[in-house]
Amino acid sequence: MAVIQAVGFTFGMGSGGVISRLLGQEEHEKANRVASTAFFMAIFMGLLITVLGLVCMDGLMRILGATDTILPYARDYAQYILFGAPIMGASFVMNNDLRAEGKAVLSMVGITAGGILNILLDPLFIFVFDMGIAGAAIATLISQCVSFLILLSNYLLKRSIIRISIRKVSRESWVYGQILATGMPSFFRQGLASVASISLNVNAKLYGDPAVAAMSIVSRVFMLILSAMLGFGQGFQPVAGYNFGAKRYDRLKDAFWFCLKVGVAGLFVLSAIGFVLAPQIMSMFRPDDAEVIAIGSLAFRLQCLSMPLHAVVVVSNMLFQSIGKAKQATFVAVARQGLFFLPLIAILPQ
Repeated sequence: MAVIQAVGFTFGMGSGGVISRLLGQEEHEKANRVASTAFFMAIFMGLLITVLGLVCMDGLMRILGATDTILPYARDYAQYILFGAPIMGASFVMNNDLRAEGKAVLSMVGITAGGILNILLDPLFIFVFDMGIAGAAIATLISQCVSFLILLSNYLLKRSIIRISIRKVSRESWVYGQILATGMPSFFRQGLASVASISLNVNAKLYGDPAVAAMSIVSRVFMLILSAMLGFGQGFQPVAGYNFGAKRYDRLKDAFWFCLKVGVAGLFVLSAIGFVLAPQIMSMFRPDDAEVIAIGSLAFRLQCLSMPLHAVVVVSNMLFQSIGKAKQATFVAVARQGLFFLPLIAILPQ
């Protein structure tokens, strides 16, 4: 899913950043071409991931860190998730493009509806229909399809400023170049997060299934917390892009410092709570497994120590990405997990 998200974020945040700058310059037709191009590129790449993933299923699951015990469950879950790759990628594009034009409520309704439906369908398919882990994946796939249709309806019913049409897919190289250049930091940020997660699973596997389970729980809880920070940073992006395009640099600076202060303060509070309550948080997931709780509590507390710094990374990265500084944004995205985490995860367990 993280790999699919990396592709979706590349085209979504890439097109969103370009669109917000173009709308600030009142270049509406160019914005339409960028949105349409990114939408159909995401569908094409999603289909490619579906085909390659299904063909190489077992090998892919083992590369991702699945043990012999976990492999059957991973296979059951992944096959349905892979079917949803084109839908998920296109939804990321529509979600980001709606926010880029300031229609955050429409974007939120589409994504939130799918999330709530997923929560409701999970117990239905897992327990009532007795489908196990495959049921969880089917619930996710259905929810993604519903989100996709809700987001798409905003364009079909002309609630958005932007228009998506296959006729508007660009043949000009600058459109593809701008989307990819602006989206590349998201690709590296999300892609390296995938590689980091894989590396963590592979190294945790050396210590047995309790370590894999503990690190999986920790990463999921932290993703929930950091998703709030990412959402806050993504809310900053259209503000940054619009004002940069309109040459209102004073507003851009004010917005940057506001987001930085609020982000650091918010994550500091959450990290303090998480540090104190780490064992209780872990026991919510595996109440009778003392080994998982012990491993997870230590990992959780260590991650809490650095959590406030994520605000600096996220807001700075979003700033560079929004104003077209692709090289700086990509460097910030690569530095955290590519230059430091991956070498250390290879060395320290030894």
